[in-house]
Amino acid sequence: MSSAGQQLVANRIPGERVAENTNVTNSANVTTEAIVDTVTAPVVSGRKYRVTLSANVQGGAAERALLRLRLTNVSGTVLQTNRIQITVATNYPARIEGHFTAGSTGNQVIVATLQRETAVANTFRVGNATQPSELYVDYISG
Repeated sequence: MSSAGQQLVANRIPGERVAENTNVTNSANVTTEAIVDTVTAPVVSGRKYRVTLSANVQGGAAERALLRLRLTNVSGTVLQTNRIQITVATNYPARIEGHFTAGSTGNQVIVATLQRETAVANTFRVGNATQPSELYVDYISG
């Protein structure tokens, strides 16, 4: 427990969760690559972080979608890409993980993007009370 006036420092224990966003609403339908989740993490220059998205993706039958983790925005550095093959119109569990080393100390925005690759059905990131979307950042080392 901290005392009055004592400053707590994050990013000191490997595996420590430094930021998270739980989303209980569906994203908009996507065709081109669009942001479906975002989180802002306090980072320290030179330290390594793991970013994880655990979510369900829904689309039409015989469809492919691309799920990406990026730094900053939809055109930022790609941390990881996952291709999802949807065979029937239902929710498909998707987990994607990427890593980055902070280039400077401050706040780093990380986004999850989704893009419909084939077919014409609605494609979106699912989020509800029983199937929330979770995007989080853990400190690893450095």
